Amino acid sequence: MDGKVNKGDSIWWRDLKKVCGLGENGRWFMDKIIWRVGESNRILFWDNLWLGDIPLKDKYLRMCNNSEQKGFTIRDIGSWHGNQWSWNLMWRRLWFGWEKTLVEYFNHHFRVVQIQCQQLDDVEEG
Repeated sequence: MDGKVNKGDSIWWRDLKKVCGLGENGRWFMDKIIWRVGESNRILFWDNLWLGDIPLKDKYLRMCNNSEQKGFTIRDIGSWHGNQWSWNLMWRRLWFGWEKTLVEYFNHHFRVVQIQCQQLDDVEEG
């Protein structure tokens, strides 16, 4: 949570972001929230805790730094082809040979992700 208020945020969510989303000490609330992925229009791919036990930007810092899609929602980084979800990650540069293992590990995580068509994103206590 960055404290930035977005147009689609509810009043409750805006207030919460103002109180809990600023500075390192302001992450106490977001560290307890886990997103349940629906149509993915609210979950920030790199920033929110939605896959695993820490945000992807912390687990895969090198990949996040190489991403051209910082600040994007999951929906912005993929698309539907019929009933099948397809990722479309974009990188600033090609990967070095010594980074290939990291990329393979990263890609492995997304084989199990199930994006839910026509369901809203939701949060639960972590």
